[in-house]
Amino acid sequence: MRTRLESRLSGLTGRPHCVLTGRGAAAIWLALKAFAERAPERTGVILPVTLCTSPPAVVIHAGLNPVFCDTDPETGNLCPKAFSKLLAERDDILCVLAAHLYGEPADMPAIAAACDRSGVFLVEDAAQALGADGIGTYGDVTILSFGHTKIVEAGGGGAALTRDPVLAAAMQRKADALPEKSPKASAWAETYRSTYYAAQSVWDGSPEAKEWVGAVCRAEPGLYLYRLAEGQTGLILSAVERLDAEIAGRRERAKAYDRAFAGMGTPLKRTGAGVPWRYGLMLTSDVRDAAATALREAGIDASCWYPSCAPFFGDRGQYPGGEAIERGILNLWVDDRADEARIERSAAIVSNVLTGAAANGGRQYG
Repeated sequence: MRTRLESRLSGLTGRPHCVLTGRGAAAIWLALKAFAERAPERTGVILPVTLCTSPPAVVIHAGLNPVFCDTDPETGNLCPKAFSKLLAERDDILCVLAAHLYGEPADMPAIAAACDRSGVFLVEDAAQALGADGIGTYGDVTILSFGHTKIVEAGGGGAALTRDPVLAAAMQRKADALPEKSPKASAWAETYRSTYYAAQSVWDGSPEAKEWVGAVCRAEPGLYLYRLAEGQTGLILSAVERLDAEIAGRRERAKAYDRAFAGMGTPLKRTGAGVPWRYGLMLTSDVRDAAATALREAGIDASCWYPSCAPFFGDRGQYPGGEAIERGILNLWVDDRADEARIERSAAIVSNVLTGAAANGGRQYG
């Protein structure tokens, strides 16, 4: 069954060599360790500042250094200009991780060209973008994930795919040496969640609280690094069989959100090539939190992913694109729970918040 899954994922990405792991973060770690063997003098890994904490955590667990780069506030993806500038300033960069955040492909032609000029490895993180057009076209390794909230969710699992048979063999050796998922993993994950939300409640006034989260990420490699359980293989195969229907449904629901939210905020830019992970709407910072609170109070799950990742890992630099995303993003579900009635209700709630904010002279309403 593993061979069937490997073949299926290779077909989806056009990359003939597939290495399976317990989660997408472990797949990133495999690639980083293999790259480091080829260029041990380089230790920097460039990451978009708008990102979840797992990729920078596994950079650290690979013995390397996360180097954050600003993102494009219209998409949340790595900004090619900022990336090229960063490459020109440093000679220690081993690779870049370009994430297709929110399911929208990053500007891979520009990013890949800059990597080629500098001799830098390129990891394409498609954890939120399985099925997007062009996945697997650029870069040395493509990363997939099947964990919680991904395009196809199977309860866990990840993969690293490549065209390079030598690189694939190196990653497979490392994958074979990974331990099984620890019985303590659920407890570690709960520690992460509780620490994150405790820090979130105070970090506006105490920015150093974000480093509590980074400390948890550093503390236990077993939260990220483990092999794929045999029983997970069939679950992933079954989930992938639903991919075409999932893609079509997500794209249609994103269009429904566009219609319902017309004139309210600014949707994150979509080209049509992506597979929406969630519907991303940018609001002014004075109403975003009020809108999220109002939606949650009405029983509609809304998130504000992602805050700028750099401060979690002790980087207090200025990243205006990432900071704009952190202040303004509102994420709404585009899976099958988002039917027409829910989308219209969500729009009505946000409209009421915006109307209230305007009546209060633009101040936060809630």
